[in-house]
Amino acid sequence: MHELWGVTTYRKENKYLSSACLMDLVSALPEDDPDKLELMETQERLLETYDTLANQYHTEKLDSPKNSLVLG
Repeated sequence: MHELWGVTTYRKENKYLSSACLMDLVSALPEDDPDKLELMETQERLLETYDTLANQYHTEKLDSPKNSLVLG
């Protein structure tokens, strides 16, 4: 976005859309909301899965002969 339009980020709200971070929305729920705990547990599971997959990807990409992005 910086190269195209000279901006570092997009506007979170404009006449076409409004965006929000799901993690922030879950955190903002009242503590007594019956869904908050389940949503936070789901969020934690997703983060753990993402970290596992990202670590696997970054470890294996260095050994892949088809990886044209490694500059080493």
